[in-house]
Amino acid sequence: MIDGPIRGTIERPLLTGKQVAEMLGQRPAWFYRRHPELERRGFPKPVTRGLYDSRAVHAWLDAQMNPKLRKALEPQ
Repeated sequence: MIDGPIRGTIERPLLTGKQVAEMLGQRPAWFYRRHPELERRGFPKPVTRGLYDSRAVHAWLDAQMNPKLRKALEPQ
Protein backbone atom coordinates (compact mmCIF):
# COMPACT_ATOMS: atom_id res chain seq x y z
CA MET A 1 0.00 0.00 0.00
CA ILE A 2 1.34 3.42 -0.89
CA ASP A 3 1.67 5.68 2.14
CA GLY A 4 0.34 9.22 1.87
CA PRO A 5 -1.84 11.10 -0.59
CA ILE A 6 -1.28 10.74 -4.30
CA ARG A 7 -1.10 14.04 -6.16
CA GLY A 8 -2.48 14.67 -9.64
CA THR A 9 -5.57 13.37 -11.32
CA ILE A 10 -7.04 9.90 -10.93
CA GLU A 11 -6.19 9.13 -14.57
CA ARG A 12 -2.54 10.10 -14.15
CA PRO A 13 -1.59 10.40 -10.48
CA LEU A 14 1.79 11.80 -9.53
CA LEU A 15 3.88 9.99 -6.93
CA THR A 16 6.51 11.24 -4.52
CA GLY A 17 9.94 9.62 -4.47
CA LYS A 18 8.93 7.90 -1.22
CA GLN A 19 5.86 6.40 -2.89
CA VAL A 20 7.93 5.23 -5.88
CA ALA A 21 10.41 3.62 -3.48
CA GLU A 22 7.53 1.76 -1.85
CA MET A 23 6.35 0.54 -5.27
CA LEU A 24 9.85 -0.81 -5.87
CA GLY A 25 9.90 -2.48 -2.46
CA GLN A 26 12.75 -0.26 -1.28
CA ARG A 27 13.40 2.48 1.25
CA PRO A 28 13.38 6.09 0.06
CA ALA A 29 17.12 6.46 0.73
CA TRP A 30 17.79 3.53 -1.64
CA PHE A 31 15.65 5.10 -4.36
CA TYR A 32 17.27 8.54 -4.11
CA ARG A 33 20.78 7.04 -4.05
CA ARG A 34 20.09 4.78 -7.03
CA HIS A 35 17.96 7.19 -9.04
CA PRO A 36 20.78 8.26 -11.43
CA GLU A 37 21.50 4.61 -12.21
CA LEU A 38 17.80 3.88 -12.70
CA GLU A 39 17.49 6.86 -15.09
CA ARG A 40 20.37 5.48 -17.15
CA ARG A 41 18.30 2.30 -17.42
CA GLY A 42 15.33 4.30 -18.72
CA PHE A 43 13.53 5.05 -15.46
CA PRO A 44 11.27 8.10 -15.92
CA LYS A 45 12.47 11.47 -14.71
CA PRO A 46 10.24 13.46 -12.38
CA VAL A 47 7.64 15.47 -14.25
CA THR A 48 7.64 18.33 -11.76
CA ARG A 49 9.17 19.17 -8.39
CA GLY A 50 10.24 15.58 -7.67
CA LEU A 51 6.88 14.03 -8.57
CA TYR A 52 6.74 11.01 -10.87
CA ASP A 53 4.04 10.03 -13.34
CA SER A 54 2.62 6.77 -11.98
CA ARG A 55 1.79 5.49 -15.46
CA ALA A 56 5.38 6.08 -16.61
CA VAL A 57 6.72 4.25 -13.55
CA HIS A 58 4.35 1.31 -14.18
CA ALA A 59 5.37 1.24 -17.85
CA TRP A 60 9.04 1.12 -16.85
CA LEU A 61 8.34 -1.71 -14.42
CA ASP A 62 6.47 -3.63 -17.13
CA ALA A 63 9.42 -3.16 -19.49
CA GLN A 64 11.73 -4.76 -16.89
CA MET A 65 9.56 -7.88 -16.77
CA ASN A 66 10.58 -11.11 -18.45
CA PRO A 67 8.86 -11.11 -21.90
CA LYS A 68 7.37 -14.58 -21.30
CA LEU A 69 5.84 -13.50 -18.03
CA ARG A 70 4.58 -10.25 -19.57
CA LYS A 71 2.86 -12.19 -22.34
CA ALA A 72 1.29 -14.58 -19.82
CA LEU A 73 -0.16 -11.63 -17.90
CA GLU A 74 -1.67 -9.89 -20.93
CA PRO A 75 -5.47 -10.05 -21.22
CA GLN A 76 -6.61 -12.71 -23.64
